Amino acid sequence: MRGLSNASCSNGASWWCVKGSHVFYRHPDSRYTTLPHHKGQDISRPLIRKILNEIQMTPDAFVAALNE
Repeated sequence: MRGLSNASCSNGASWWCVKGSHVFYRHPDSRYTTLPHHKGQDISRPLIRKILNEIQMTPDAFVAALNE
């Protein structure tokens, strides 16, 4: 979760609101991305790929951002 959150913010999105166990980030072009925040649960690969598509980031760029 933390890695996806940091990746969203590095792509220009900013924290917008929290509803239940989901965090919403708004992009400068009025799009928003929803990230689940379920304590103790991992995010599945297909969902990670969908979120990366929403924030317009490649999986390789995401891995590079995690390693920084």
